[in-house]
Amino acid sequence: MILNSRDGSRCAAGIFGSAANITDGRYTYFRYPDDLETQEIYEYTLMPTRITSFFTPEELSTAQLAEPFDFTKGARLMKIKGHDKIPMYRGLGMGFFQDVGTVLFDTQTDLNQMKPLDDPAIASRLAGLMADMMQANDAPPEAFGRFGLDAPVEAAG
Repeated sequence: MILNSRDGSRCAAGIFGSAANITDGRYTYFRYPDDLETQEIYEYTLMPTRITSFFTPEELSTAQLAEPFDFTKGARLMKIKGHDKIPMYRGLGMGFFQDVGTVLFDTQTDLNQMKPLDDPAIASRLAGLMADMMQANDAPPEAFGRFGLDAPVEAAG
């Protein structure tokens, strides 16, 4: 998944069950969950199929009805617990994603992203931008917890 900010100043991307990434045009920040093996992750769907297969009865037994996202135009979704045997992991394996941890790069001085940068202020700023983009694009609440980001605060109505 790739998300661009409305003003084009930043771009975010992510892989299901793995890192969330963001760039502001100069810095790139890759943020991984602390624990890829036991993270709380779900698949959200309106139809219980994947590209090449149906969800299994075991997977469907974990389904809950979730509130709609903005893009579902009011339709509620099935929220199905993710696990290490979904097609994404069968081909790659959970260990595929564990060779890298959270890391920051300055692409102005390190275009090939070979030398991680240790700058907590920049990392914090980019993490905040990441949370803002996730909120603007209807990321589910558990996604914020997976990445140790502050969840959006519901507006008082």
